[in-house]
Amino acid sequence: MKNLANLPVMSQANALAQGMNIYGTRDTSSFIKLLVTPSKAPNKTVTFLGKDYQIPSYVNLLENTETYYDAGAYNSREEVQNSLGAHVGISGKYGAFSGEMEADYSQAYHKNSQFDYAYRNFYTQVATLQYQYDPQYLSSEFLSRLSDLPYESDTDNLDIFSEFFNDFGVFFTSKVVLGGTLQFYISVDKQSQTSTNEISAMVKAQYEALFSSGSLDANIKISDAWKRYSTNSNSTLKATGGDPEKISRIVMIDTFEPSKETVEAFHEWVSSIASDPAIIDFSLEGIWQICGDKRQAVQSAWEKYSDIMHPRMTIRTSSQVIEYPIEIEPVTPSIYIGSQSFKPNDTPASPAGFQVLILSGSNISEVIFNKYYAIPPVQYWYLPSLEVWDDFVKDVQGKHDSSNNILILVTFGLDLGMTPSSDAIDVLRSAGAGSGLVKWVKGCSPPSQAPTPSWVSYPAMYSLTGIFGNGPDTGVEYLKYSGWDGVYSDLSLDLSIYFYRQTFSGNYTFGLGEL
Repeated sequence: MKNLANLPVMSQANALAQGMNIYGTRDTSSFIKLLVTPSKAPNKTVTFLGKDYQIPSYVNLLENTETYYDAGAYNSREEVQNSLGAHVGISGKYGAFSGEMEADYSQAYHKNSQFDYAYRNFYTQVATLQYQYDPQYLSSEFLSRLSDLPYESDTDNLDIFSEFFNDFGVFFTSKVVLGGTLQFYISVDKQSQTSTNEISAMVKAQYEALFSSGSLDANIKISDAWKRYSTNSNSTLKATGGDPEKISRIVMIDTFEPSKETVEAFHEWVSSIASDPAIIDFSLEGIWQICGDKRQAVQSAWEKYSDIMHPRMTIRTSSQVIEYPIEIEPVTPSIYIGSQSFKPNDTPASPAGFQVLILSGSNISEVIFNKYYAIPPVQYWYLPSLEVWDDFVKDVQGKHDSSNNILILVTFGLDLGMTPSSDAIDVLRSAGAGSGLVKWVKGCSPPSQAPTPSWVSYPAMYSLTGIFGNGPDTGVEYLKYSGWDGVYSDLSLDLSIYFYRQTFSGNYTFGLGEL
């Protein structure tokens, strides 16, 4: 019988019971802290790939060779991140894995509302490790901090729980998979007008051509869908596990040039995995599962804190034909983040204008600036409207436009001709305005205002959510107008935007939600 003390320790066992930052990347670099103390547990002997190791008794090893795929195509960042979370056991809209989103879709990350997304990930496992919970092996640090937590959570003590989550994570690894993985991520410009069903089919065909057949199916290659997809997409290819040289070869291939060489590179990499397996996948459970009689309080605190980490903003506004003289009252925008309303204290002096809301990039409940700007209720509004936009510039530029501050601008009751001044355009572009603003200013502005009974003849709406310092084309814009086709319809907007963080104290980014 072999002496247990002389056997090497299986280091991968320490990937179990790891608290995880679920807002970072979806890999071991997001592990925060081991929640158990391995030395508290007796060791046992296991055999892995023909070699004996010692592992803690709370770890179960199962050698099981299996291959599987995880794939999908999505319309938004929110859908992608929900899918990434669901794969490892995080069900619900928690904004998980923003760091993974940035790593996998780096070329589209800051312009995420302009893209559709897809991925096709291949996994070949050689073994799994599973955590068998036993409270006697939890670390002394974890138990001490757990004992300090209240038995109930509320808004007054949420900071205590948030510090606990920051130090130990909200989820922990209950299972890890050893083997190799090849992951293929694709972003497709929405202007290509390629549906997610088409994208899914194109990604599958491309993947199989690269790593199975060596050539793209002739019918797909001449299809209109492939032409739109291939000329409007960016891709990222990642591999983990196996020989590093073979990994380098496979991730450097041109993903639009399948050949027998790309197939050979794939098979050579797969053949090397058994001799050098890595942690390639895992399953997570909520940390409240191991919090004993504080379980309910911890889970309740997490639900509250997740609303801070991943809040949802809703924007509603409208515009309509307005006759002159003006007899209607202003209908101002509705801006909510969760249940918090953001309305200035005053009432605008006319039914046409815009609201400017500036929030802290690290604390979106902190209002830095919030004001209505009203177009003067005079019959000929063109020059006065430019002065209003210049007033906005004077209020914001050099005072509230610090990098990472979040700008939310929403119009109400505007005519299409009430366009921003040149200085206002510069400020808006610095905070993410792009094609929507260009279309409004250069492509849609009507001729100079002529004497008519209508004060607003061409109802229009524009909304921008952006971050100062990020530059043009990085915000979420919405533009809608009526009247050019002779149909003067009332307009309304109901928009949602999700905010994301990569760390508990980091700055927010955002993505388009429902529209």
